[in-house]
Amino acid sequence: LELASCIANPACAANIACLQTCNNRPDETECQ
Repeated sequence: LELASCIANPACAANIACLQTCNNRPDETECQ
């Protein structure tokens, strides 16, 4: 999946943002 296409998709972009903020957490399931 191309990042540009993902950024253009609000749901995907929001997921990326959440994954970034959850990167340092031992449990990332909240970001699924």
